[in-house]
Amino acid sequence: MRKGPLQPSIVSAPTTGGQLVPDGPKLRITRGGRASVHTLSEGTYTIGGGPACDLVILNLEPEPALLLTVTENAGQPAVMAEALRDDVQAAGRPLRPGEPTALVAGGVIRFADVECVIEGLASPVVRAFRPSRKVAAAGLLALAAAILLLGMRPDSDRSGSTEMGKISVPAPQPTTDFIVTELKEAIRLAHLQIGVVSVENGAAIHIGEGSLPLDLASRTRLEGILSAVGRRSPVPVVDVTTLSSGLSGFVAAASYAPLKFVVGNDGRRYREGDTVSGDWHIKEIQPGKMVVARGDETDTISFNPEPGMNLRLARTADDGGA
Repeated sequence: MRKGPLQPSIVSAPTTGGQLVPDGPKLRITRGGRASVHTLSEGTYTIGGGPACDLVILNLEPEPALLLTVTENAGQPAVMAEALRDDVQAAGRPLRPGEPTALVAGGVIRFADVECVIEGLASPVVRAFRPSRKVAAAGLLALAAAILLLGMRPDSDRSGSTEMGKISVPAPQPTTDFIVTELKEAIRLAHLQIGVVSVENGAAIHIGEGSLPLDLASRTRLEGILSAVGRRSPVPVVDVTTLSSGLSGFVAAASYAPLKFVVGNDGRRYREGDTVSGDWHIKEIQPGKMVVARGDETDTISFNPEPGMNLRLARTADDGGA
């Protein structure tokens, strides 16, 4: 760990038009003796050390750790927390990844060496239930009747031992429509212009179909959203967005015979297989377009197909030209 003050820092904090009241919920993040307080508006916040997080904690592992969802119910704010990795604890108990839990005033969440405390929520009022004598008597009579009926069954165990079966109620599974709505809201809060549609009669959800190519920062934010929301979907969530190389307007001239190459706006000559920018390399050069690749991603750069510019002026000494 780097010595010196380690202070949580917000990279991007999505907000909506409906800001909560000033004395509403706040998130206090403490690490290494330093604390930072952030006012929460309605929306979804991803917290961790990765660039896709809304609240980025410096020098933490580059991955999201926690998802907070702030809503307003009957004029009162409510906060739900969901673990995105294995070492998250809430109220002293571990949370499984994808497991949501409601937070109350002073609720503490811990992961790694980070402590998050929710402030500004109304404390719940707990009232003890004291049944009246009539209600208590009726309950005892019903219990006695159940025991009597059980003892009169022919196949009942006369030894006096009765094994009661446990009844478990599974948590409700989110519907496809609910996941689509949640994805649309998270993408809107992240300021991404990406479509979300349910296809094949609700058998799958497609993200980014027909949308413009994304730059690397936008693609990273989208991957964080899909990691947080997609795992709860009852159907596959398919990312069909394309990644933009940012090389539009890069080609200044081109030649196709006897050698295929382009001249970039930096004055250098590039052939197929050469690296152009970052991890992008030229996969193919054709009249009027250049296809670049980065891993499994490709991007097509269109340019003027006419080789009417004087290529000799763009050649460099490395190319052996004048």
